[in-house]
Amino acid sequence: MYANRHYLAYHKFKFNDDFTRNRIRSELNTFLQDMKNRGFFSDYNVICDKTNNKKDFVDRKELYIDVYLHLVKSI
Repeated sequence: MYANRHYLAYHKFKFNDDFTRNRIRSELNTFLQDMKNRGFFSDYNVICDKTNNKKDFVDRKELYIDVYLHLVKSI
């Protein structure tokens, strides 16, 4: 699976609800696990739920996805 800069465009105009956020998080986890397996980084975390998408953000039609990467140390 390769990154596509329009990857999240598929989800545009979808409902900003738990189902959509879970699907986005699942798809990103699949992609990032592949990148982790290839050795690009040693660990990652994706947050896309009610903790970073408060009711005010949803009302403003905003979706937040936090991605944390733990990079591999180079020599």
